Amino acid sequence: MEYVQEGITTLHDFGAVRPSAPTGDAAVVVPMTEREHAGLAAERVLSALESVAPERVIVPLRAPADRVEAVVEWLAEFDLPLEVLWCDGPRLASLLSETGLNGTRGKGRDLWLALGLAATSEYVVVHDADAKTYDENHVPKLLFPLEHGLAFSKGYYARVENDRLYGRLLRLLYRPLIEALSQDDDAPVLDFLGSFRYALAGEFATTGRLARKLRIQRGWGLEVGTLGEVFRLVGAEGVAQVDLGVHEHDHRSVSGRAGSRRCPGR
Repeated sequence: MEYVQEGITTLHDFGAVRPSAPTGDAAVVVPMTEREHAGLAAERVLSALESVAPERVIVPLRAPADRVEAVVEWLAEFDLPLEVLWCDGPRLASLLSETGLNGTRGKGRDLWLALGLAATSEYVVVHDADAKTYDENHVPKLLFPLEHGLAFSKGYYARVENDRLYGRLLRLLYRPLIEALSQDDDAPVLDFLGSFRYALAGEFATTGRLARKLRIQRGWGLEVGTLGEVFRLVGAEGVAQVDLGVHEHDHRSVSGRAGSRRCPGR
């Protein structure tokens, strides 16, 4: 246990404790692609959510038409109040095109679409489907600060696997960039962005009210763009970061179509 506080409220080391939290009033958003379908990490996430009993679980799905049915059938095996949003659906694309909102495909677009559904709930929790160490305490931990008056909470965790240190994008790009910018500019947003222990984590929770106002990044930079939006809307005073322990991710290969050379690893 440590007691150092950054520029935002930091909740350290809940451990195995499951804090009291309004899970029954929360929509949990789990963005998913065909790649995660039926994978062990995604199965662990969804199985753990069964014991959390959220109000809703929304899966924004990015998959080709010939794979959607198989993914939906697999998702139906879980005892969850599931809503599947097919982000590549032609009807959805047509509706968005008519208003000039279709835009670049990617996780940011998927999340933006899902928040349109989820933000009708009092609270919204977002996390990825690739955490091999996910457990049922993550959602309550992220919701705990919101029940006590804050508007947004961000998860952070250690990225150590098999005696190796991961999180290279954070260590080699994000932190040096924020530090370099801060040397020549005293903008408060830089202090805010530098206060997060793992700014590139995909796990966060927000009130439904704030979720309805967020302008989500469509392309690369989703996590940082979201933090910038949160700072614009509620400032550092309305934000907390929460220790989620140690995370092991289902890693992409370095090369290939889905490799980290195309989408830099976090």
